Amino acid sequence: MLTRFEVRGFKSLVNATVDLGAVNIFIGANGSGKSNLLEAIGFLGAVSANGPEAESFRYRGIRLGVPSSFVSALVQHDLSEIFLSASKNDSKYEGTFVTNSKRNDEWSIELESIRLKGEVLADRNEEGLFVFGFDNPRPRPFHSLPSMKSINPFTELFFAMYRQEKEREHERGGNEEAISDINVEEYLYMINQLESYAIFTPSTPQLRGFLDDIQREPIGLGGSRLGRAIEEMVTIQPLPVRGGNGLGSVGVYR
Repeated sequence: MLTRFEVRGFKSLVNATVDLGAVNIFIGANGSGKSNLLEAIGFLGAVSANGPEAESFRYRGIRLGVPSSFVSALVQHDLSEIFLSASKNDSKYEGTFVTNSKRNDEWSIELESIRLKGEVLADRNEEGLFVFGFDNPRPRPFHSLPSMKSINPFTELFFAMYRQEKEREHERGGNEEAISDINVEEYLYMINQLESYAIFTPSTPQLRGFLDDIQREPIGLGGSRLGRAIEEMVTIQPLPVRGGNGLGSVGVYR
């Protein structure tokens, strides 16, 4: 579960920060940006999992359009990029995304960073990809990472390298700061939740099977599996019940 989400320059959202809980309800007039906020979360999850690709957006229930249509067009703010940040307690993943009109309006990941407990674990910018805690923080295998692919799949490797270097510093007496409380598992859990995020929007044609649906568990993005999902959820399990004539059974729906 995310605890905070920040967005700048995504469609109608110029600059917004939202603190999140277990259940979140967004109330506002039509066109106030409720759907855009949901899509911004899906956008960041899609980038983390597969890069900024149209099919990845569609799989998460994001309305499709040319890349430049995602960037805020509010002329008074003159925005040319999208910034998104997802946090879970002390774990944070953030990125800046731009479009390239010279390459068929394609997306490009301009900046990315992974932060654990205030420490920058990995940072990607126009100069390359850096893993922090090194005298020469430019691992050769990651320097040429494609601009359409996220750094998140390498998180565990980054953390292992980071921890190893910090332990060496500790042995040299140069850094006595304990790193055992830096929890990479919390970050990985957050990223897993972010990547599995989807916007479910049941519609009558898809509920009735007149239109194709994107099959996401448990009900499909358009609700086409709703009936089957309820059938799968409802089971009859006999439980013992003590009555006047001894033990009997009762069907319990769960």
